[in-house]
Formats: sequence, C-alpha cells, structure tokens
Amino acid sequence: MKIAVFEDQKTIDLFPITLTRPAFQVPVAGWTLEDLLEISFPDDDIEYYIRDDMTDFFNYSPINQLKERDYDLMISARAVPSIQNIRRLKAGNSGLDLIDYPHHTIIWHKRLFSENLKQMVGRGKWTEYQDNVYVGKNVKIHGNVHLDSQPGIILLDDDTEIYPFTAIEGPVMIGKNCKIMEHTVIRDRVHIGDVCKIRGEVTETVFMSYSNKQHYGFLGNAFVGEWVNLGAGTCNSDLKNTYGEIRVKKGDRKINSGEQFLGCVIGDFSKTAINTSIFTGKTVGVSSYLYGFVDEDVPSFVSYMKYLNCGSFIFKLEKAIETQGRMYSRRNRKQTPRDERLLQHVFDITSVERNRYIG
Repeated sequence: MKIAVFEDQKTIDLFPITLTRPAFQVPVAGWTLEDLLEISFPDDDIEYYIRDDMTDFFNYSPINQLKERDYDLMISARAVPSIQNIRRLKAGNSGLDLIDYPHHTIIWHKRLFSENLKQMVGRGKWTEYQDNVYVGKNVKIHGNVHLDSQPGIILLDDDTEIYPFTAIEGPVMIGKNCKIMEHTVIRDRVHIGDVCKIRGEVTETVFMSYSNKQHYGFLGNAFVGEWVNLGAGTCNSDLKNTYGEIRVKKGDRKINSGEQFLGCVIGDFSKTAINTSIFTGKTVGVSSYLYGFVDEDVPSFVSYMKYLNCGSFIFKLEKAIETQGRMYSRRNRKQTPRDERLLQHVFDITSVERNRYIG
C-alpha cells in the first residue's frame, strides 16, 4: 500500500511549534506521527509532503508535487499520533482526530500518554527495574530516589541519571542522556525528550530534547520546544484564580480551550530570565527572550521586558544565530548553514506579526 502524509493549510495554525519542523514530527504523548506510522505500517511505502517553503531544510517532497491518485491512503500531518487513529486507518475509516492549535498538543498528550506508554513497553528493549518501572541501558538511579509507579508506568531511557532526593510519579517517560537533578518532583503524564537537565516541579508537560530547566520552579500543563532554557525560579501558571475555563489567543481570535488546567507553549530556542512568571494559556514564539511577568502571547524573536519598564524589542537575527551556535557547541553539535538558514526563514515569515506587536 502507498501512503501519503501531507501538511495542509492549517499547519500554520500550529505555529510556533511547526515553525521549525513538519507537523508529523511534533511529539504528542510520547510519539510523533511519523514514528507511529513507521511502526504501524512497516511493510508499506510511506511518503511525506511538507510546505513548499520548508523543503530547503527537510528532506521531504513539496506539497505542490502531491498527486492524490498515486496513493491508496492520504493522511493529514496534523493527525494525532494515537493507537485509535491507527486502528481507524487500518479499518479504512477517514475520520481522524486532528491537532488544530498548539495547545491541543497538551490536551492530547494528557488523554493518550498512559495508553501510549503501555504500547512502548510492549515493544521491548526495556529492563524492569521494579514493578511498572522500566529502564534502558546504563541508567543510573542514586539512593534516596522515590519512584511511584502505581499511578502509571515510568520509562527511563539509555544513559539517564536520576540524582538523590528526587520523586517521580508515573506515568512518566524520560529520554536518553538526561539528568534529573536533586530535589526534583516529576509527576503525572510528563514526557521529557533526550539530553535534558531538569530540576524543580514538573507535571503534565511535554519537554522536547536539548532543553533545560536546571533550577527550582514550577512547570505544568505545558509544551516546551527544543533548545529552550528556563532560568532559575521560572514558573508558569496552569490554573486561573477563578478556576474557570482558560481561553487562548490565535491571531486576533480568542479560543475556548475547554480546559481548566492549561499552561504555556514555548517555541524552540527561547529563553527565560530568572524569576520569569508566565500566565495561563500563553504562547511564546521561536528564539524569544522573556523577563519578568509574561501576561500576553510573545511573537518570535522578541525580547519581552514589559514589566521591567523597558518595553519589548526585536531580538536580532544575527544574535539568535550566534546564540544557537554557542548552545550547539555545548552539546557537541556542529551548527550548519542549514541551521542558520532555518532561523533566517522563521525570522522572515514571522516579521509581520512581530512588527505589529512591537509597533
């Protein structure tokens, strides 16, 4: 069977998450759609089509070359990576659950994470460390670590280290080469990617690879992209003082989330200063820098200093590229011209929103 996975016009509604990656590479509940399809259809030919302006950065075909008649099955790149959607596809049903807005990644993560972890355990490679706790190779768990797997499975991937005086309450998945620092509490549907350092309290959150939260502070019901650094004391709110439904903004629209608990969405390469506080349901773009209280959405490439009486201003592209290079070198990764061009592209396509915001 020939399968086409394609990005549609609504992919831009997932910005800032899809500013730096195709929609089928967005992690939701432990899987990306690309990963789950490759696992679920191992004998089929799957081809991926992305926005035309992203083909310079990713080795996939442009959407304008897609010919529907050449394929037996067409799948939106915004399809939720769920076992239920896979069952529908195999049964020939077309009605799939889709991700429409950035905050939907958090909502679907919470709904599906426990079930997806069970599927991951069943695919092998894990060693059972204790009941419902599974580890990869070279995982180091120090003394005085509390692992509570009664609420759900705990997965600790290869070469990850859990430092003393840490409490982890499942369901939780922690990727490869992570360090969970002392005096940390991680609980209830948390997915941490590879090469992350985490300290403080984290709950119901997706934390992508190469991002750090090395100091105290709370992060809940959030989605954090790659190469993000949260400074000491950074906290986000995920509950209104009125206990009411949280509304989010998308452009000039306000959208009812249907959620009482909803934190922030932070795009790749963004940073927070010490003691930054992010209000409920806020979205932060790519390569933005936050200081103080953040009570509104922040576009990409913005230094946000509203509550420091400094206003906000554009974070220069040249400085963003320089900072990216420094971050990469700390992780023994080489910055390529493609990396620089992608930042340039994101800077260009977000200029209208940013300039309108800065005024």
